[in-house]
Amino acid sequence: MSTDAPAQPGKGVDLHAILPYWPVAVVVAALAVGFHAVLAALYQRWVLDEPSGGGPLVPVAAGYLVWQMRDRLASTRARGDNRGLAVMAVGMLAFWAGIWADIFLPQGLALLLMGGGTVLWLGGVQWARLLAFPSSSSSLCFLFR
Repeated sequence: MSTDAPAQPGKGVDLHAILPYWPVAVVVAALAVGFHAVLAALYQRWVLDEPSGGGPLVPVAAGYLVWQMRDRLASTRARGDNRGLAVMAVGMLAFWAGIWADIFLPQGLALLLMGGGTVLWLGGVQWARLLAFPSSSSSLCFLFR
């Protein structure tokens, strides 16, 4: 006879709800480890270069814009697209070219390509469109129509 109490709402973690997000966690962790040197160099540039002083606010502002779109993203079905892997491969080539040539610009560009490729790979074209230009009034939205 089992004396297990029924699960109560708000108690514990529902693994079935979290399990679909494991690819996102793996990719984000891999990007954080792989691009640690690039992120550290960006931060140093933002701190030491006075005209770039607002740089640390860019990821915060981007995160805020994504947070504001959470309902739209939740209502849009994520349909992964393998073309994102090609974008990520180009990003890795840019990263290694920057490392090989000891130039920072391709490494920073690689970070953007990897992020965009990840969104396309895991979320699909609709998510990439939503996240590329958070405002529908953006002058560049015509590129994704």
